[in-house]
Amino acid sequence: MPQSGKVLAELQKKYGPESAVQGPRSHVWVFDARGARQSVNATYFSCNPVVAGIQADIPNGYNKRAYGPSSKENDCDGMTVVTADIDAVPQDRQGRQINPAERPVQMLTMTLESLPLHRATVEAARAVALRAQQTQDAKDAQELRNRPVPKP
Repeated sequence: MPQSGKVLAELQKKYGPESAVQGPRSHVWVFDARGARQSVNATYFSCNPVVAGIQADIPNGYNKRAYGPSSKENDCDGMTVVTADIDAVPQDRQGRQINPAERPVQMLTMTLESLPLHRATVEAARAVALRAQQTQDAKDAQELRNRPVPKP
């Protein structure tokens, strides 16, 4: 199994320094619409809600405000987020702690989220659901019209 330190070094070689690290396992790289790496800092990064809550769009419905303001300097709508979750073995077979950089990786999960594609997917899914609801409403209305009128 590869060592977690080597895996992380290769990811940093490919993507540059992380934009954010979330706990000991999760490493995040955020790029704007032009491909420039962004630093994630709650005090000045206006797209933080996008990076932190992108998955909420599907169960909660697409909310344009969640994507934050767009401008020439910071285009939240064009963001791409790469996440690496490096799950490493913390102890050897004898129960001794392994140096974090030398821990063998037992699972590496990489995700790539393109906000333009994510947004288009959410909007398309909502359009399909809306059409299905409209079709069902039309069927229900026709069924009501075809029912015999009860006699008094």
